[in-house]
Amino acid sequence: MKNPVIRDTDVLAFTDYFRMTAELDEVLDYFGVECESNWAELPSSTRALPYLDSLRERLEETLLHVSLTSEAARREVLIAPVVVDLVRYVGGRLRIEYPVDAGPQLHGSLDYLLQVERSLLVIEAKNADLARGMTQLAVELLAVDQLASETAQPLLYGSISTGTTWQIACFDRHQRRFIQNLRVFNVPGDLEALLRTLVGCVADS
Repeated sequence: MKNPVIRDTDVLAFTDYFRMTAELDEVLDYFGVECESNWAELPSSTRALPYLDSLRERLEETLLHVSLTSEAARREVLIAPVVVDLVRYVGGRLRIEYPVDAGPQLHGSLDYLLQVERSLLVIEAKNADLARGMTQLAVELLAVDQLASETAQPLLYGSISTGTTWQIACFDRHQRRFIQNLRVFNVPGDLEALLRTLVGCVADS
């Protein structure tokens, strides 16, 4: 019989899940959540993106001149500009390094939490290792689900990003299922597709 990856007495912050060697489905099983990976079509907005070319130019220039060896560097110079422009398109309220406490095994700070009316989007920045980052993102969405109002959208979206690579996931609140989309957006090449997806997740879904 395999030892449990989490014990009821464990006290775990979000970052502790990133350090775990356990598989994503093993962690989610502890919380009674199903795990699914697919290539399903993601939401995609058709609205105008007037700041797209300017953002792409800034990111391309940044990649030429800035050392990106740390998570903080990637978060500040690659991920933050995308998030800020996303807010310019959809409005809402953006919270940065937002503390969340949904219990001893679901607490910590969210890099970015964007709320647009009834929609919520969590963005987690990482220097590398999207797989472990996805585990951290999953438990962050579980925590947000516990604290969100009953009127929030049934799908809570999240993204894990290294700045140059982005991946989208969502938590189905009704079916208790975490869904990892296998598509990877490479930035700046896929910047338009990424922005259309992020806008679609929070504003057009």
